[in-house]
Amino acid sequence: TRILPDLVTAVAGELYERLSRGGNVGLPTGRTMDPIYARVVELHRARPINPDRVQGFMVDEYVGLTKDDPHSYSYYLQQRIFGPLGITRIHRVSEHGYDDLIQSHGGLDLQVLGLGPNGH
Repeated sequence: TRILPDLVTAVAGELYERLSRGGNVGLPTGRTMDPIYARVVELHRARPINPDRVQGFMVDEYVGLTKDDPHSYSYYLQQRIFGPLGITRIHRVSEHGYDDLIQSHGGLDLQVLGLGPNGH
């Protein structure tokens, strides 16, 4: 997936600023997000965020996969954004549903969504 460089810079900058302030952030997976997460990690290396102030919320997950399975969304996010930024308070979608999970932690400050070439 190709995203315009200016769009990557803008979205990554906004995401980095939100993470810098702390809060609850919902993050998606997928190739659309790869260049954005890479840029956020670059910004973090230049001026580290405080990961203790951030809670990450996953948008979805495959049923039956553990968080360490290389095919899971948990693994994807750990490799690309949570691990490099040091974010350890990560919430996976549970059997209770995403809305209940979010509400039980005070809601979201930002939800990022990707849109792939097929509209998904």
